[in-house]
Amino acid sequence: MRFTITLWLAFFALIGLSTAQSGGSLVGVYRATPGLLHPLIASNVRNDGAPLDQNRLVLHPTVPLEVVFVPGKREGEFSLRTRPEHNIKKFILPGLLNTKLTYGKARQRDHRFSVSGSSSKVMVRSESGTTFKLKNFEFCFLDLSNDGAFGSASDGYVVKEPKEMQWTKPGQPIDFRAMRDPVTIGNQKLWFQPDPAGFTVLVLDQNPFTTVDGKAYDPGEDFQDTLRMLNESRAKLGFGPVVIEPSLSDACYEHALYCSEHGLTHYQDPAKAFASPAGAVAGKNSVIASTGSMRTGYEMWLTSFFHRIYMLNPALTTVGMGAAKGATCMDVQTTYRASEFEPYAWPPPDERGVPLSWMSGETPHPLGTSESMDQAEAVRYGYPITLTFPSHVVTGVSAQLFIGEEEVPVFVTSPEKPSVPQFERNFDTIFLMAKAPLQPGTGYRVVIACQFRAKAFRKEWMFYTR
Repeated sequence: MRFTITLWLAFFALIGLSTAQSGGSLVGVYRATPGLLHPLIASNVRNDGAPLDQNRLVLHPTVPLEVVFVPGKREGEFSLRTRPEHNIKKFILPGLLNTKLTYGKARQRDHRFSVSGSSSKVMVRSESGTTFKLKNFEFCFLDLSNDGAFGSASDGYVVKEPKEMQWTKPGQPIDFRAMRDPVTIGNQKLWFQPDPAGFTVLVLDQNPFTTVDGKAYDPGEDFQDTLRMLNESRAKLGFGPVVIEPSLSDACYEHALYCSEHGLTHYQDPAKAFASPAGAVAGKNSVIASTGSMRTGYEMWLTSFFHRIYMLNPALTTVGMGAAKGATCMDVQTTYRASEFEPYAWPPPDERGVPLSWMSGETPHPLGTSESMDQAEAVRYGYPITLTFPSHVVTGVSAQLFIGEEEVPVFVTSPEKPSVPQFERNFDTIFLMAKAPLQPGTGYRVVIACQFRAKAFRKEWMFYTR
């Protein structure tokens, strides 16, 4: 089964042709150097810090560090609980929390938090940045959101122009810019998007913080929203939440960057630009989409047949997330494990606001009639309905869809009759799909009967469209 899943992801798990984020043309990708802020920058940029949330240092989900401040006996004294363990066990305000963050097996960066305030209100300020050079200009990106990551819309950067010896001009304020602000070099306006860890910077000729409909886009909020939506979906099924694993996200970003240059693919050519060993592994273990928003990618994956199975797996514990210039990548296989569970349905029983049809196409074609189903074809069918089983033989499948007592014509595939022959048991899932879009504001009844665990099995449930 493990081998089958790997083949599935490696060869076929492409989805979606729509684009949610404009992003502009990719001018270039540059390596950056994360580290502690230059003292001139730290002293000239206003950053009041952020308060602790219930004694926890709230960090971006891609940051491989957890910190809890436990109040001591005296005012301003704390003990620290960290994961991974930190060499500082006792902390007295004010002070500095210096840490070395590890991404994957090979990359590390220094990060510093300045901690001040009182036992009743602790303020934490990030004093780290990441720098890179472009055409004799030098740039330093700042973690103004104080979450340990770079590139959120609330962060910013400082510019040092050619021939300038210091980050500040004598008698003038530092040249600080918000992330949405461009820099003009020659006759070209350029925008920047560092990855959260600060090792890479995308240079673009359009604002990456706006979508095609002109709305603001924040990659940090995008990841948090996606994680929240994923865990809300899992909670509806009674499954535990997943967390973002920073090393998996680092690899997903590398593969998304590769896809942004060469198109959606699960394989990397090591001879091509932006190929990397970690990215190549992520490509084989991930669902990917052609959209600049991770949230939109998640909605596309959930509104599909094959892709949703990985994200809703009861035993899944961690995921990776990476997005770069119109490509999104979510690792859902590294911690995918076979497990024993009761069959679960999507949409779940009594779910309301169910979409009427697919959001985008899917590759491979869920009915196996061609290599892929494009968006134009997908919107002609009803929202996909699935009932997933643990790894047991499922036979004698009967699957029906009703409005009241009226039966709705559907397509059906099953472990006994898979849509794609090389997927031997249809991923232990019964799939049914109305042959036309569902009706709005309507209750649908699903009735599925089969032989499961050598016994008669029947499941009947309702859901309601938006």
